[in-house]
Amino acid sequence: MKEKQKTLPATSRPDLAMAKCVEAGIARQDTHGPAEAAAYLAENGVNFNVIVRVLAEPDRRRPADTIPADILPPPPPAA
Repeated sequence: MKEKQKTLPATSRPDLAMAKCVEAGIARQDTHGPAEAAAYLAENGVNFNVIVRVLAEPDRRRPADTIPADILPPPPPAA
């Protein structure tokens, strides 16, 4: 008998590597601006719709506290 896959709630992040990348992109937006952040996210394979949502609509971001603290990226260096 096949076991059902567990469905994750909408606020969780099933792909922790991508979540880490998105958090780094958000941090980059704060230090380098939205164009640099968008370029970073695109270069790292983040879907265009996700890039727009996380950079232009911060109220629609998933909470960062759904990512274990030990995998959050360090803030990017200041330019």
